[in-house]
Amino acid sequence: MRSPALALVVAALAARPAGAETVWEQAAPEVDLAVRQTYALAMQQGDAAVAAAADEMTALSTSSRVAQVGAALAAYRRARIAWPDGAEAAYRLGTTAFTFFVACPGPFAETLPCRRQRAEHAQLTLDAWHDFTRLAPKDPRATALLFERALLHTRMLLIGTDDPEAHLRAAAADYQTRLDRGDGINGLRDPSLGNLAETYMMLGDLDRAIPLYRAAVAAGGGPSVAYGLAVALDRDEQGAQAREIAQAQGPSQLERFRIAVEQLQDPFFVPEGEKHYYYALVEEALGLDALALASYDRFLASGAYPRYAARARANRAAVAERLAQRALARPGRR
Repeated sequence: MRSPALALVVAALAARPAGAETVWEQAAPEVDLAVRQTYALAMQQGDAAVAAAADEMTALSTSSRVAQVGAALAAYRRARIAWPDGAEAAYRLGTTAFTFFVACPGPFAETLPCRRQRAEHAQLTLDAWHDFTRLAPKDPRATALLFERALLHTRMLLIGTDDPEAHLRAAAADYQTRLDRGDGINGLRDPSLGNLAETYMMLGDLDRAIPLYRAAVAAGGGPSVAYGLAVALDRDEQGAQAREIAQAQGPSQLERFRIAVEQLQDPFFVPEGEKHYYYALVEEALGLDALALASYDRFLASGAYPRYAARARANRAAVAERLAQRALARPGRR
C-alpha cells in the first residue's frame, strides 16, 4: 500500500467530482442556517489544520504536525455532529485519519498514533469511509476508494481486530462492488479480481476462489496471480494441475516474486506466514525439494491458516520422501 506524499494530501482532500455539485451544495438549502454555519466553520478549521500538517516547506516539528492532524480530526468530527448527513465531512475525516495515522508516511511513521493507536485510527477510517459511500453513493470518490478500503479491511488482520472474518467479508464486498461498477474488469493492471480470489481463499471458500483466480489469470494477472491459482488448486487437492501452473512460470519469476514480497511487500500476505506456502509449492514444482521442505516447515511453524495445515503436511511428507529416496539412490549408498 503506497502513501501519497504529504504535499498531495491537501489537493486530494480538496478534490471535487468534476461537473457535479457536492452533497453539501445540494442539501444545504434544506438545512438550518445555524447548522450550515457550524458545519462550514468546522470544515474550514479542519482543512486549515490538514494544510498545516501537510506543508513540508514549514519548519513545524513532528509533534506539532501530529497536533495539527489531531485538530483536523476533531474539527471534522464537529462537522459530522453538526450535520450527520454531511458526506464531505465523513470523507475528509476518514481520508485524513488514513493518510496520517494509518498509512503513516514520512515523519509520522514513528509517532505514537501510528505505533500504538493505528488500529483505532484504521477503524475510524473504515467507519467514516463507509458512511461516506452510504451518504454519497454516486460521488465518483465513493467508487475510487473501494479498492483502498478493501485493502484496509484486509490489513486489519495485521493491525488488530477481534473479528477477522467480518473484515474479510467486507473486503470481498468492496472488491465485488468495484468490479460490478466496471472498474478493473477491463484494466489488466487492476488487481481487484485477483485480490477478490485471494480473499475468498483466506475465508476458506475455494469453490469461489478458483474460478475467480482463473478469470484473473485470463485477464493478464501475472505470475503472482498464477501462483495464487496454483495454491488454491493444491489446497483443493488438485495438486498435479497446481504444480503444472506453478512450473510454467519458470524459475526467474519465482525470484522476482520473492523480491517483490520480501522487499516491496507487493503483494503482501495476511498473515505473513502464508507466503511460505506459495514459496514451497513453487519450489516443489521447480524441483527444488530441499528449499520446498524448509518453506513448508516455515508455513507450518507460522500457524497461518490451520485449515490448510493438513495439506501442507501431506505435501511436506511427499517432498521428504523424495529427498530420502534420492539420498538412498546416490552412488556408494547401500
